[in-house]
Amino acid sequence: MGQPGYISIVHIINTQRQGLQERLMLLFPEDVLLLSVDSKRLNVKYEGRLARNGIKAVERTARPGRLEFELIGELLEPLQVSCTCLEDYQNWVFHLQQPDRRSHVTEGHPPPPLHPKLQGSRKPTQELITAADQNHINGRG
Repeated sequence: MGQPGYISIVHIINTQRQGLQERLMLLFPEDVLLLSVDSKRLNVKYEGRLARNGIKAVERTARPGRLEFELIGELLEPLQVSCTCLEDYQNWVFHLQQPDRRSHVTEGHPPPPLHPKLQGSRKPTQELITAADQNHINGRG
């Protein structure tokens, strides 16, 4: 899974269960991990894993003083997440609203070729075009 990018205690509400459930939420490059911790904070229990490319944080109009967002996804019942501090709320919303950068990178394909520099003598028309461009850049054109 790699190094966690962010960790915090959150409270989660889903429609199947009533009340808040305290969870330790960990952000990894490709997943969000949900863990529960016992009352003495000695034992940790796995509660679930969400693929980052399948979820998104949606800010809802929250009640004053509540730092809440909703986790939605195609294969996920919406989860309301309540953070304990503004920093956690801002970090989670920022990270979970970001597009998946890996989907924009084409792996295994070389970068596009660079145009080769012209070598040898220039033709007179190329010199005129280059001189006209330079005058335009310098404000003389």
